[in-house]
Amino acid sequence: MLCMSSVGNGSERSMLPVDEAFGFAFLKTGYDSILPSFVTDLADNGVDTVHVAPIRLDPRVVDYIYRTSTHEHFYLNMKSHLTRIAVLAMVLEGREDASPQAIVNSLKSGKDGYPNLRTRYQRPEDIVSDEDFATWCEERHPDQDELTITLTQRNVFHAADDQEEAIETLSLIHDTNPGFYQENDSTNVPRLARLIGHFASFKLL
Repeated sequence: MLCMSSVGNGSERSMLPVDEAFGFAFLKTGYDSILPSFVTDLADNGVDTVHVAPIRLDPRVVDYIYRTSTHEHFYLNMKSHLTRIAVLAMVLEGREDASPQAIVNSLKSGKDGYPNLRTRYQRPEDIVSDEDFATWCEERHPDQDELTITLTQRNVFHAADDQEEAIETLSLIHDTNPGFYQENDSTNVPRLARLIGHFASFKLL
């Protein structure tokens, strides 16, 4: 949503000290079917998926993830959408000290020679014309709230801006919805255990 400004609201938390390259992303609602190929695309570009599970994001998690946008006209509608329906949240890890978050962010836009996964997986119904987008930015589109949801879905997946934000988000999920971390068929158990161990250690500091 390029018409948003970037003004923080002071909701930043103290950084959880983690010395390993964990990352965070989630697939938007309705994109569950692309998960196998999406995970393969990540792996082909040097990012391993440690754990995937559906989750209804707590409002505090959404407020942290989108903390620079909480003052925007679309925020409350977008937040309601993201907290009402489950997303597929992912714990990621890089290889050989590579930053998974830097790679996934390149995959969002196709920069640095990486493929653009948003363009690859975007659904036709989530494409918005430049005219509709401009009208929406001016808050005068006849279907303003509906278009906010379409624009939210258009991005296919969210990825944290950097590793620090990824760890903070994963820590918040651990605080607000620890059931997310229950093992399933997608889980790399030793790697996930290391991350959860970091959370436990942090709470003892």
